[in-house]
Amino acid sequence: MQSITVIPLDDIRSFLRANNIPVSSNVTTNYLATWQLLRSNDYQSAPSSIVDWIIAANLATSDIKLPPIRLMDILAMSDANLLELNLPTVDRERLIRIFRYSNALLEDISFLENLPDDAIFTILLNLDCKSIPVICQLSNKLSNFCQQNLDNVLRQKLTNITGMQTNNYNRQQLVNLCQSSIYFTKNISAGVFQSLILSKTGQVYAFGFNTLGQLGLGDHLLRNVPTLIPTLKSIIQVAAGELHSLVLTSNGQIYAFGANRHGQLGLGDHKDKNIPTLISILNSIVQIAAGEFHSLVLTSNGQIYAFGYNKAGQLGLGDYLPRNEPLLILIPDLAQIIQIAAGAYWSLVLTNDGQIYAFGFNKAGQLGLGDNNKKNKPTLILTLNSIIQISAGGSHSLALSNDGQVYAFGDNEFGQLGLGDNVDSYIPILISKLNHIIQISAGAIHSLVLSDNGQVYAFGSNENGQLGLSDNNDKNEPKLISSINSISQIATGNQYSLVLSINGQIYSFGSNSWRQLGLGDDHDNKNKPTEVMLI
Repeated sequence: MQSITVIPLDDIRSFLRANNIPVSSNVTTNYLATWQLLRSNDYQSAPSSIVDWIIAANLATSDIKLPPIRLMDILAMSDANLLELNLPTVDRERLIRIFRYSNALLEDISFLENLPDDAIFTILLNLDCKSIPVICQLSNKLSNFCQQNLDNVLRQKLTNITGMQTNNYNRQQLVNLCQSSIYFTKNISAGVFQSLILSKTGQVYAFGFNTLGQLGLGDHLLRNVPTLIPTLKSIIQVAAGELHSLVLTSNGQIYAFGANRHGQLGLGDHKDKNIPTLISILNSIVQIAAGEFHSLVLTSNGQIYAFGYNKAGQLGLGDYLPRNEPLLILIPDLAQIIQIAAGAYWSLVLTNDGQIYAFGFNKAGQLGLGDNNKKNKPTLILTLNSIIQISAGGSHSLALSNDGQVYAFGDNEFGQLGLGDNVDSYIPILISKLNHIIQISAGAIHSLVLSDNGQVYAFGSNENGQLGLSDNNDKNEPKLISSINSISQIATGNQYSLVLSINGQIYSFGSNSWRQLGLGDDHDNKNKPTEVMLI
């Protein structure tokens, strides 16, 4: 077991500040203060590096010895195989630390000492982007290399993953985007009445309500099983709104279909479309979001365009006029945006500095600004920092911090904030019972979160079984869905949910009144996860 001094000093300082302990100019004093705080068990939160050291320490005191494992084996393992290690995470970054702190990591990287810098660059480029900074700590050679080259490695890696232009990002912003990059993969989307599934081959399947063509199948017939949209290929993201849908291609273009009364398809008219139609004036798009009657899209240079319904200011354009073509939203201080979320009548956007701007309807405080006044321009949530993921639901919001904790605000009538009560909150409140979370999803009146060990927790309304807990009772605190594990993605819609497993299995649960669960002729609601079969 390695001593506490193996934890990076920056994390030690952050830990002390977060717990209102003065940071000393003396390094030893800071490590001693951290040790004393950990022994007292009287601390609020800790960065993952410290949590991983605690895990390693607990293993050591329990006489549990981790079997030696090679670094490259961890990096090469599938997520499913990582789960078989029976550790409280499948995050490679954290697993490397736990094995390293336990002196069980066989750091088989000595060959790197004799490689030229361009070869090391190529090797790091092919690693998980979150693991790269940890690898940099494993030898003097790598440490020196990373001091000079880590920014360039991360820039190229993140451009490949997200499509974002990161030339002007500093190192912390690159790390923030790295932690947020999971949000750029959307293989499942649950709308109000329809669902979209993206296959590994870039094809899209749709099912559920279709009266306005939101399934993109060229007709208005309901589908009770996933049905291939034949005209779509090379798709990398899907987004289902209330009665419209968006899909993003690998070359940065958007196709839209479904209801268009409010211009939410961005096509310059108000005609519904029952086949995917190209939004020709948009290019270099890296992310899409579909709200109830409005849409947001994010460009590779961090700008946002909005279109559709705007009665509450949810387009963020400074007025309340609807738009049927994409218009650029002006973000204060020219902040670079890395993530977008469209709620029912409001929007959230996340900057590369970990801050959130909110705009639109705010009756329940879902903008997190301390009041219930609507905003028609992006307004900074001053009380949140270090955020890496956002989600906007029916009238509540979730925000995920870089230490795996979740903040909730807005409507809480059914306990969808997970705070143990049913009181609305106009400001972000920490959900104290959640830790090590890597993904969040706010539905109409319920919420799901995904932990780094592939488990899903649910809270909020459960009238139709959308929490997947085998009952129909609302929950105002997070509850583990014990019947599923090894989950990689989650999606919440209007009183139903979809989840995707590491092995590619899809499960649905909740309301099935419009066959949005995709389970065939069976139209009954489901209060436990049921597998959806692609045909």
